[in-house]
Amino acid sequence: MKKRVVCCLILCVMLSGSIFKVPDGNVMAQDPREIPTPIPDIVMDDNIKGPAEGIFDLEIPDGLKRVLLADLFATHGEYEQALEIVDYTKPVTVLDRELAVEEDPELIRLLEYQQQKIEGMKRALPTPVPTLPETVKSRAEAEYQNMLYLKKHKKPAEAIQSALIALKFYQQIESVAGQLLVRYQLALLYTELGDKAEAVRQAQEFIKLEQQLELIKKYEEMQELLKELEGKTTTD
Repeated sequence: MKKRVVCCLILCVMLSGSIFKVPDGNVMAQDPREIPTPIPDIVMDDNIKGPAEGIFDLEIPDGLKRVLLADLFATHGEYEQALEIVDYTKPVTVLDRELAVEEDPELIRLLEYQQQKIEGMKRALPTPVPTLPETVKSRAEAEYQNMLYLKKHKKPAEAIQSALIALKFYQQIESVAGQLLVRYQLALLYTELGDKAEAVRQAQEFIKLEQQLELIKKYEEMQELLKELEGKTTTD
């Protein structure tokens, strides 16, 4: 009985030594070297799944399977996944089957060539050309931000010029929200410059536009501003 207890104690010490280390302070901590690195799992659609299964049925080294699988994915435009497969320095899982790290020098050269080929295919993809509405919207937003910058730096006249350009662009793409924002700022800017007639007109245009959207707060503010401006115009 005593011998059995001693053996159990020795076994526990051996196991604890292989799984845990004792850092300073005698606190038990898991050795980070023992934590496994997750293996990437490649997801595929049905158009790729069938041919991929056929590649795994071939009696060839894993390195060649990587080459064929990467080519298959790249042919279907899945360049990121193809590059994951062709990276021979890491294990990868495809169809629940793990491809190990490649160590054969000849296969490594072939995989590196395949990697360069796929990266070239990826770079050759045409850059999406923005549509006209997207381009106009970007220009409108840039002018609007420039207007806010000029307004912040006490340059109302220059800010109005940027606002009018932004308004023109927003009108081209029929953006009611964009026009509302610009009209709102124009009414305030013209008020700051003392141009009451133009401030009234911008406030009126804002209210017309607001009826198409649920911007209640700004709508009420414009109503109050309009009443104030119209009152001043009457008394002047």
